[in-house]
Amino acid sequence: MSNQYSPNYTGVQIALSTNCNLLCPGCNRTHYDLDKYSLNPLVTKNIFLDKQVILDFIQNNASHNLSQIEFAGLVDDPLTYPWLLELLEDMLKIKPTLHITFHSNASLRTPDYFTKLATILQQFAGHSVNFSVDGLEDTNHIYRVGTRWSKIMANAEAFISAGGNATWQFIVFPWNAHQEDEVRHLANTMGFNTVIVRNNRDPMLDDMKLSLPETTDKPWYNVKQQHTTEYKEKTYTANQIFVHFDEQLVAKNFQTPYNIDCIWHNDSKIYISYDGTVWPCCYIAFDSLRNPKIIALQKLKFEPYGENFNNLYHYTIDEIMSKEPFSSDVLNSINNNKNHGLNKTDTYFTCIKTCSQRGFELKPNHMQAHRVYNG
Repeated sequence: MSNQYSPNYTGVQIALSTNCNLLCPGCNRTHYDLDKYSLNPLVTKNIFLDKQVILDFIQNNASHNLSQIEFAGLVDDPLTYPWLLELLEDMLKIKPTLHITFHSNASLRTPDYFTKLATILQQFAGHSVNFSVDGLEDTNHIYRVGTRWSKIMANAEAFISAGGNATWQFIVFPWNAHQEDEVRHLANTMGFNTVIVRNNRDPMLDDMKLSLPETTDKPWYNVKQQHTTEYKEKTYTANQIFVHFDEQLVAKNFQTPYNIDCIWHNDSKIYISYDGTVWPCCYIAFDSLRNPKIIALQKLKFEPYGENFNNLYHYTIDEIMSKEPFSSDVLNSINNNKNHGLNKTDTYFTCIKTCSQRGFELKPNHMQAHRVYNG
């Protein structure tokens, strides 16, 4: 592992906004309680990352090694960004050597828009649009709440016909697992380059039984914990589920060093949020959206670094990466060194629960399981 963190990033994941057309139950932006879905109160709608902030970031000297940009916000669909095509055209003028990746539910915009998107993306060194489609017409809407199958299919056909590189990403749940072969066949017929099949990343969701009320297509979940009688047969909201999972990890006495294999550091990636803040990874950036208890800890954790210490609206990426926490504290957290500023609160805990061997032990194997099929 490198002794330096910041100067060597080659990839960045960017959240363009806080908007999405869906309310997926496992998403950070969704709050659901039985049959009622709503926006997570910790997420403010209609916040858009300024286009010029992104362009300045790409042009900055610190980004000279930048080769990959991934648009995959944890609370947004990139295609809700009003200036997306214009942004891509401007990026193309600055750095056509980039490889661009999108993640989208593809149930918004029009076939004409997807044709234009494919035309622009083909001019970069590489590109891929990951269509997040979890099943077929009778199952995709169960998790992708609010999606429209006919629109997805029309948009995918237009994108592929225009020469776009498309990947079908399929999350397996109990209600769609039987459709894996059918999905692969349909994807191959349509011209998708790749099918990525992975199991649900949130352990709690696989312990839930999905039911559909007769009067609505919005599902609710009943927790079916096999190993704890406390939660068995009870119903929980999304926030309660994630809080419980965090507290399970805390109860395992994560106070001694564990082997951390940082996914983001290994991939030389950083994360830029919709508000212009720069983070070592998406997990640290969005823990507070899952568990309200962490908000106070987040504030305490970063106070020593000063106001707006990691905000691209106030500092260049050069300035942000040359000072703490990026200059040493982040790497110390990754390397199990507890004597640093971030360990005063929960960042060390975030590193452990997300990227350590001990954290993986508390997450079923399906957290990492995936299958990739190339067309």
